[in-house]
Amino acid sequence: MKLVQADVAIDEDCHRLVAAAADWGRLDILVNSVTPALARALAPLIRVNAVCPGYMDTPWWTRGIGQGAADNLRELVKSAVPLRVASRPEDIAEVVMFLAGPASRHMTGAIVPADAGVLLLVPVSATDAHR
Repeated sequence: MKLVQADVAIDEDCHRLVAAAADWGRLDILVNSVTPALARALAPLIRVNAVCPGYMDTPWWTRGIGQGAADNLRELVKSAVPLRVASRPEDIAEVVMFLAGPASRHMTGAIVPADAGVLLLVPVSATDAHR
């Protein structure tokens, strides 16, 4: 594995980033933070999409706040999100596998929420409500 720092707003940096993966034979998955710019720079050879998870039901919560509080938080999240589930790492991995596979071959520069509907909880403005 290689770590390469790059400014994805600069095409040359994006190409240097991809060149660093050449030792491995191919670039399978890329984790980044400014997706649209990288998608433009690397298309059509490489598709770049972002996965945006919401609350994640992991042992991290138990270690950080204790079992009882973690259980309460999980139930609070489940009661609040539209899909009534607490997402697990495996759920997000399935989204990543979809994006890495052929079914998403026409997607690049996409921001994919995998948050059990958390984004739906954001209040909409009066203008948005009429659309």
